[in-house]
Amino acid sequence: MKRNLFIIAGIFLLIIGLMVTGNIIIVGEKIAHLTHLWWTEYAFYGLLLLLAGYFLLLPMWRIHTAPPFPVLAVADGGTCEELQSFGDKLAAHCDYIPDTELRALAREGGMRTFREDAWLKAAQGITSPAEVLRVTASKKQS
Repeated sequence: MKRNLFIIAGIFLLIIGLMVTGNIIIVGEKIAHLTHLWWTEYAFYGLLLLLAGYFLLLPMWRIHTAPPFPVLAVADGGTCEELQSFGDKLAAHCDYIPDTELRALAREGGMRTFREDAWLKAAQGITSPAEVLRVTASKKQS
């Protein structure tokens, strides 16, 4: 799967590169001619390479290094710990940073924490208090 991603991305980049290379060279030469500075042409090329790396290569690298989605289900013998571990890996890899201001705003809007929601489910009889304590014991209270 990841190999195919690199092959497709490589072909795509090659086609795009061939299409725009001629125009980029012309623009770079015109910049150097207008400024009467030989190095502005190369500075322009360097800037374009940096932008291409940031907007094309970096997202493809993040996709390539993202953890695969496992087929995990508690009913199929998987454990809650496996599911939680995968969720933690996925959240860490997606550059998730808990924002306290955003969290406070969400709480004002009615968001409940995982622990609060679990206790509501226990009160409704959907789960047991022992299960709530077991699953939420290691969670940091927000």
